[in-house]
Amino acid sequence: MGKTYGFLFTNYYPELLRKHKALGDIAITDSEIATVEQWAKNLDSMTIKQYQTTDAKEQEKIENAFSNSALAKRATAIIGREDIAKMLKDETPLLEVYYAQHIADSMGCSQQQKDVIISKAILHVLERLAMPLNSYGLDLAEHCISCPPA
Repeated sequence: MGKTYGFLFTNYYPELLRKHKALGDIAITDSEIATVEQWAKNLDSMTIKQYQTTDAKEQEKIENAFSNSALAKRATAIIGREDIAKMLKDETPLLEVYYAQHIADSMGCSQQQKDVIISKAILHVLERLAMPLNSYGLDLAEHCISCPPA
């Protein structure tokens, strides 16, 4: 992946923006969410194109074309706004947990199995960050893990 963006789990950004708009945590329009959604799709396409070539100059050309596009500039301005940037910074460590939750849901796991999968993902985040969960993480654990503590 290019040096400009890194791997940011950008496909989750529109979902997070919708969630936090509904909660009233951020001020964003549906049009702005659609812009970020299209940007994330284009970022995926750009990444695939970069991996299809081994030529560093060609990879840089692909990245520059993407980074300099009007869509990328609009999306970057949206996700760079103070309220949105803070929310994304706080939510980004939890994307691994959301990903595990989506996998468990798609596999048709029982609630007990989901509890184990989500708990393990949260533990992995805690071990990786070596710091306590933020308020989003605590809310996620409280609402997604239903089994009583041992």
